[in-house]
Amino acid sequence: MTTRTLILSASLLLMAGACSPNGPDEQAAQRGDSNASGADDTAMTLTLDTPASGADVTSPLEFSGSASGLWYFEGDFPVRLVDGEGAVIAESYASSQSNWMTEEQVAFKGTITFDVSEATEATLILQEDDPSGMKVPAEKKVALTLVPAD
Repeated sequence: MTTRTLILSASLLLMAGACSPNGPDEQAAQRGDSNASGADDTAMTLTLDTPASGADVTSPLEFSGSASGLWYFEGDFPVRLVDGEGAVIAESYASSQSNWMTEEQVAFKGTITFDVSEATEATLILQEDDPSGMKVPAEKKVALTLVPAD
């Protein structure tokens, strides 16, 4: 067999696998691959311990909780404050407090600094970090009132 024939044969096998009636996610699930996009939703949960939803907060705002290790990239994930129009008020990140290379829950902490001149309704958005851009990242949104510092 020539090199060209081998390459053509390999290409046909790859195309046949891609055209399988069981799509890639179903094939991964059948193999027991935990990275299939249909992964258990509980693996993608995030629990925010502080601040409580609806709280009045001043800058700097400290936040903490736990998230699946799948939320992190290099031990962090992005966090931002947005106003009612969706305009970004401030951006920061949450940092893991232990080994994040797991699918288990991992504690995080972070601080975000903002400047407002009057009480402002805002949303704190914690977002799963997915540098690949291959999926829509999970988010946790919490309504807060930003209060000017004294």
